[in-house]
Amino acid sequence: MESPPANSPNGPAGERAGTDFDLSTGIIDFKVRERRSELLKYGCEVAAVGRRYRETHHTLFGFTVRRALLVLHPDRIPDYAAFESELDTIGEETRRIEYAMVHCGLEDLPRRAKTAIAFRDGLLQYARAVADTAQNLHHLCRCLRQESLANPEFADYSEERFRNDRAVYDASVQEFMRWGARLTELSEKL
Repeated sequence: MESPPANSPNGPAGERAGTDFDLSTGIIDFKVRERRSELLKYGCEVAAVGRRYRETHHTLFGFTVRRALLVLHPDRIPDYAAFESELDTIGEETRRIEYAMVHCGLEDLPRRAKTAIAFRDGLLQYARAVADTAQNLHHLCRCLRQESLANPEFADYSEERFRNDRAVYDASVQEFMRWGARLTELSEKL
């Protein structure tokens, strides 16, 4: 029996050689490298959007000097409209990245590329989690803005309705953090 040529992706018994992306040791498969680069590029883009969301979250809810000043000077109202605008941008950017990932050819990764598939699927879940948390935070900002403008419909928003909306938001933050941790773990294996 003749062994396969050196550049063949098949091993001695005709089975596929290599693990995950690599088809054969010593051979560079540029298509595979390109896909890995694409995954990492999307990972970086989604991480950047997630970072913008976290900054907005910390500005609103973090223990910052600005937050302390608001306690000392309650007559100063945060610029909720600016936060809403930023959160809208974050949501749009996340949807753009998600759309690009779904339509870029990464859906047909080889089945043996289990880590790459898990990373790709995790990126999509993380992008959805970023969009959900941004949308929930946007809702909180809009309601707080309406309350600060003395809209009668939102006169008592800070009482029970805020706590309920905050509970929904906190659950989405937990999902965001869970997918972020999972992607960090997978990126080390990619």
